[in-house]
Amino acid sequence: MLKYSDLKDQQYEKLDDEIRILVVNDIIQDTNTAGETRFVMTHQIEGTNRQLNFDTYKILDKDGNPLSFGTAKLKKLLDACNVEIEEIDVKILKAILPKRRFKAMVVTNDNGYLQIRYSDIYALDPEEALHKADAPDTTKEPGEVKVKQGKVDVEDL
Repeated sequence: MLKYSDLKDQQYEKLDDEIRILVVNDIIQDTNTAGETRFVMTHQIEGTNRQLNFDTYKILDKDGNPLSFGTAKLKKLLDACNVEIEEIDVKILKAILPKRRFKAMVVTNDNGYLQIRYSDIYALDPEEALHKADAPDTTKEPGEVKVKQGKVDVEDL
């Protein structure tokens, strides 16, 4: 049985607001309370023990119309990750974005949470790209997406 004395205080390093290299960990699609469709991503911050949770991209309003802020932010992320796709679908994004690396200004918001500053999402410099933590898997199984030279070949989805 777990005892109170076994519980530890959460320990993590405080990060200064600065441009950092992030690795996409996961992406989900959900609907918020306003009925907007959004993608929510988590990213590991390279060189730290910190993870950026709840990086939100609101893409459609409740009537299915594109939302300019969220779609522009998603386009910046896809460009920074060197991904070009025709159709935006969570199944495709889940197949190609995890383990992709990009740079972004990571700041602490007024509530104390880490977030990406929308206007500061960038591709890695060539030297940074050489130091890949984990390269994306480009093998293809039936029903999966293959990434080739930054473009996506969608077959059997």
